[in-house]
Amino acid sequence: MGRTTYKGNPALQIVTEGVTYPTVPLFAPGNTIIGRVCRRAALVSTEASVQITLCGRAKSKITVRRHNAASHGTTTTHYRGRFTLIDEDAHRQTIFNGPLHVADSSDNQTWSFVIDIPTHCSQRKLVNSVPANLSFLPLDAASVAIHRLPGTFDMDHSGWSSDREGFVEYWLEATILFIQHGKQRSETATLPIIIASANNDPPITDFGNRRYRELRVISSFRLLPNMEAAELTFQQKCQQLFGSSKVPRAAGKLELYMPRIMQLGNPSTVPLRLRFVPDKKLSSDNMHDIPIKIVLQSLRMTLMTKTTVRCAAAFSPREASDDTEITLNIWPPSPGQPSSILYIPCTGEYPPIDVGAKADFRLNSQAPRQALRKLYPRFTTYNLMHTHYFKFEIVATASGEEMKMNAFESVVILPASEARQAPVAAYSAHPGSSAVQQEEEAPPPPFQPRSESWIRPPAETDAPPTFAQAQEENVTRKSQEAERSTEAGPSVP
Repeated sequence: MGRTTYKGNPALQIVTEGVTYPTVPLFAPGNTIIGRVCRRAALVSTEASVQITLCGRAKSKITVRRHNAASHGTTTTHYRGRFTLIDEDAHRQTIFNGPLHVADSSDNQTWSFVIDIPTHCSQRKLVNSVPANLSFLPLDAASVAIHRLPGTFDMDHSGWSSDREGFVEYWLEATILFIQHGKQRSETATLPIIIASANNDPPITDFGNRRYRELRVISSFRLLPNMEAAELTFQQKCQQLFGSSKVPRAAGKLELYMPRIMQLGNPSTVPLRLRFVPDKKLSSDNMHDIPIKIVLQSLRMTLMTKTTVRCAAAFSPREASDDTEITLNIWPPSPGQPSSILYIPCTGEYPPIDVGAKADFRLNSQAPRQALRKLYPRFTTYNLMHTHYFKFEIVATASGEEMKMNAFESVVILPASEARQAPVAAYSAHPGSSAVQQEEEAPPPPFQPRSESWIRPPAETDAPPTFAQAQEENVTRKSQEAERSTEAGPSVP
């Protein structure tokens, strides 16, 4: 299932403002694309026209391989799905029409264009375009009217007996038609673009934390005061081994407060809070008034993504899913390097400790964590559905005894509040090229009127003077004026 690739040569080429290939331009729904179509190759034609078109589609494909016993071979079946997201006829412009002469020695012949990206999917292309059961979303006119344009997406998984593919892509396509030697000829150029999921709201501050807790029991003589590093006797070791009631026992609930909502690029750290709430009813009597020291050894998050594709089949839609995992070591922040000891609070009277803040953990696709570079927000479009859930693995120790806990939760990953970022380098060519960076102090783009993250306080050197400083400057200025008038002497009438 072919994706649209870059196509440009001296005969025809597309260039967007401020970005040149192999860098892929990045936009958001509602943005305006400003660019030009160029031709360097010589051409003389009495009649020519140049058109530019904005295109977008969502495609899915399932390939199934079955063993054929009769032929002792393999039978391959392909199932496909396709939805046109942008009405190409409504987003096609004729930017030149007339005689054309491009000389060998001349500069590029260019034609400028301005195209607005729609914010919603095309009703004309989607309403009742296929049977309703082939789409994850309803296809009636009222529903399609509120379907926002999905962001660029790419998934490709090859298996032993089946393959799953799905992508959402957008591109510009330019065509020049001309008459040469009595025959009509044409040249085409294409330029893939990235459309990020738009989010005009400010960064979230409520991550929808949910409490997950499990009962944990620690039995050890080392829980007693002054016994942390003591050498146990043979009798004590035997009592611990066989679970004797004489062994001090501390029981309680290990609590993890984990988010149900995350956001790419959010400046706030992801709240991951831990504490241990003792249960005196389940603890031995000699441990009721003795504080427990629990040290967090590791906190690991495995973020699992599930992408489901739907395709047309003979009798009913066919679906296939692809699961991928991203494992992140949150604590310690730098595995293998020494870090400060992190104690888990052992009381129900005080708030839990925020491990996410201590580890400075953010869900940022531009962060150094390489695994997050291709993390997509949650979305559902007509033939693709992309969801997330995660697993937390906690390892802690108390008096040399280890306790573990695993927690599972579905999570909604939202797009970044500022969808317009620096352009992204093309994947297939010039991997060493760097993306064009925006200026640090640039204001937010027009499609994010509510974002204020670009605002910076003035530097201290640029701050206005204080009242005392202003008074001192005023006294100095008057003193200097008096000295100048004395030196000049009295004025002559």
